[in-house]
Amino acid sequence: MARSESVPRIAAVNTHLEGNLGDEMETTPVLRALHELGYKLDVFTSPWKAPQPNLRVSPRAVRELLYADEIFVHDPLEERSSGSRGARQALLARNYTAYIVMPGPIRAKRLRTLCQHVHALATKPAVLAIGVTINGLELHGAGPRSSARSMQGWQRDCANALVVAREPLTVHNWNALVPRGKDRAARSATELAVPSLETPCPALGSAVLMGDTSFSFQPILSLKAMWRAHYAGWAFGFFRAGARWRALIFHRASNQRYGLNAPTPRAVRVRVLARSRSADVRGGATPELSTAVPLVAPPVEFLDFHASEVAFATSDVDLDTSFLVQLVKRLGLPATRAMLLENVEQMWGLIEAARDAGALVLSDRYHPLVAAHVLGVQAQAIAYPAEAQKIVGINSLLQLPRERMQHLNDRGWRCVREVLASAAQKQGQVLSGTTRVKVEGA
Repeated sequence: MARSESVPRIAAVNTHLEGNLGDEMETTPVLRALHELGYKLDVFTSPWKAPQPNLRVSPRAVRELLYADEIFVHDPLEERSSGSRGARQALLARNYTAYIVMPGPIRAKRLRTLCQHVHALATKPAVLAIGVTINGLELHGAGPRSSARSMQGWQRDCANALVVAREPLTVHNWNALVPRGKDRAARSATELAVPSLETPCPALGSAVLMGDTSFSFQPILSLKAMWRAHYAGWAFGFFRAGARWRALIFHRASNQRYGLNAPTPRAVRVRVLARSRSADVRGGATPELSTAVPLVAPPVEFLDFHASEVAFATSDVDLDTSFLVQLVKRLGLPATRAMLLENVEQMWGLIEAARDAGALVLSDRYHPLVAAHVLGVQAQAIAYPAEAQKIVGINSLLQLPRERMQHLNDRGWRCVREVLASAAQKQGQVLSGTTRVKVEGA
């Protein structure tokens, strides 16, 4: 059947569907919001984890794909394969209202490639990067030695893009690079101002801090409650009598060479980013913490535990299972201390159960920290090299009260809706839906 050009469509690019629970937390709210606005969604997968296109859509991605009208497993921004060329032809030939880079990490070079392709289109549709961390901006024009020519190239190619970022360093680096004149951020800044809910949205070409779109994720509450009760009554029973349940540690395999080194075989030492003592995720922070977040990592500190006092977990079973199974074996712990989480509600229930037991939640993965913040659970970031920009970013956001994070999400959605409404009006499109995006608390 021929496609109706009157139906407003969006290209959702760099969509992470590999089965990571964090991807599900942050991607589902965006796809749902666009669907409820009345858009048809063409979903182009991310090539990040799976080199083979048929592995880029996990069976665990069902919740996200509920809103997809068509799925392209080849990467349209890759230049070499025939499958990618076909996906790129579809990406550029269809009359999209907007091109949206979906939540998660994306390399600066890939984002600029998309901007260049879209900039060449006669309709000049908008580009929105929602809930992203942009890696490598400092290498492509945002650094202190950037040339004027490099900056002008970015300003030309990305003038029609709005970056709605999940962490502050992306906002700072982008605004030091793309905006012109008085709107450009100072490159030497050490903190980023946090906008209020009433702050007007910036012009295209700029970046705005939204925080993580996971703050708009709507869990199945009965399933979360089931898992919370399950872990409260089962997992903690494996700790030796009289021992205090002290830490739930999310640890990624890619950091195994750096962490958990301790002086004795059954000891666990964790290197964490120091938390501000004046911040409380349940609400209430100093005025300074409410209005700005740091752009640099805080000092580190070390936490020591006996192996009997900790359990380990992962939000990405594909990458971390083998490592965690071997880790608990090496520490002389039962296999059940490696908690391999298969759905978002399971992770949220475990984090709440850890809080109920008086345990610390520690993570070198980004989204367990986000989940803890959404739930109002104190958490601390583990300071290892893998994906340091994301970890430093979420550590900054952990200093904000949860209510302030929800305001950032609300404002981010407002900016997205304004850009999409303007783009639809420019193309003579009328949307049938109204978004019902709302911020979820616990």
